[in-house]
Amino acid sequence: DRLVLENDEVSYNVEELLPVCTKLSIPLVLDWHHDKCYPSSKPVQEYLEQIDSIWKQRGIRPKQHYSESAPGHPNVRAHSDYVRRLPPCAPDMDLMLEAKMKEQTVLKLSQLYGISPDTATYPSGHPEVPPEDEHLYSEVPMEGRGRKKHTWAKGAKKEKGDGEEEEAPKKRKSVRKTVRVTKGKGKGKEKEEPAESTTQEAAA
Repeated sequence: DRLVLENDEVSYNVEELLPVCTKLSIPLVLDWHHDKCYPSSKPVQEYLEQIDSIWKQRGIRPKQHYSESAPGHPNVRAHSDYVRRLPPCAPDMDLMLEAKMKEQTVLKLSQLYGISPDTATYPSGHPEVPPEDEHLYSEVPMEGRGRKKHTWAKGAKKEKGDGEEEEAPKKRKSVRKTVRVTKGKGKGKEKEEPAESTTQEAAA
């Protein structure tokens, strides 16, 4: 079991957490994006040695989080689909990338930096994305994410890409009939099933 603290983007930055972490030997997970949103009074690089010393004191491999702001998004806290840079950290660091395109981000970074399972050292420098590959890092439109859903009104029509119109999904009726069963002879009693009911089911 292990307790760690992480600097967040609105309440506690690295500078505010470090005194508590140092006094109680609580490892600090540095989040580079959060530091950009809510920075300390000094550049975060000046705190790296003190942060790493707590992890080493506990005998635990250091961990950091890295993400970038979504380009053009009004909220700087919004995460981008991809990350194009890697932060300056130690080779033995566990670096967690937080990006919406997940494993695709790792693949693009490995191509950009020439990283492979056999790479012995942490890459240095920040290579530029080649112009011909710039489109690979474009943000995915929000309407293109997740499962497609029909949201238009019943009976309405939606335009297709080729100019044709697509009708909204129709509903069908499912009717359960009443069945009367007569038992015995003559004036025997009758047993009646539940009254007729109608249910609405969405078309498959």
